Amino acid sequence: SSAMMEILQNLRSIVQTELLPPSGPADIKILGIPTEDKEDKAQRWKDYSNYYLTEVYKAFSNEVMDATGWALMLGSGFVRVYIDPITNMIKTPSIAPDTIYMNPGAKNLSEASRITYNYTISNKDLRMRMKSGFYREISLGYNDGEDDTDQNPLTERIEKISGKNEINYDYESSHSIYESQIDIDIENLSQRDLFGKKDGLPLPFIVTIETESRKILRMVRNWEKGDE
Repeated sequence: SSAMMEILQNLRSIVQTELLPPSGPADIKILGIPTEDKEDKAQRWKDYSNYYLTEVYKAFSNEVMDATGWALMLGSGFVRVYIDPITNMIKTPSIAPDTIYMNPGAKNLSEASRITYNYTISNKDLRMRMKSGFYREISLGYNDGEDDTDQNPLTERIEKISGKNEINYDYESSHSIYESQIDIDIENLSQRDLFGKKDGLPLPFIVTIETESRKILRMVRNWEKGDE
């Protein structure tokens, strides 16, 4: 109804004022005893963060407000913070709640043993991630964006320009991806107990799968070296 929409717009305005002030969204808080060195470092961190989020990555404010809209309408809103493997830029896209899956019984994200995010990626970006080494460079077995024909490239180009052939827009196609943060019991990586015996406890990994081919594109550990 119009009344509900008006309430949502008012709430969005309040949230926007709090989360996205004109001075920038980043702020600082020094834990412990403040020193001149800590204050200087914190101020530089704040200044650069606000510069990045307002001048470099200008999509940040829209992403935050998209996530806010989901939270106000459905009770949950998410943003995904990651480093883009192609541009090496930090990005924070908003995520629709219906693209996040958790294991049954999990009460929140911090207690979930499996968190899966389903997203789409263009064929071009998928191949670029393969070329950069971020994904495994493998054949998906059904459509990798390569032209299978043996036609002479010059003849093919002429026919496309003249309208005799239909242009292949496969590079614009997209792939559905499942990216899971999940605990996996891998035999040769199992933790050891106090007596040096393998206890078979699962370890946290991030596993990325292309959904149609069901092939693993990437699998990396989800813990820091040295973590107990």
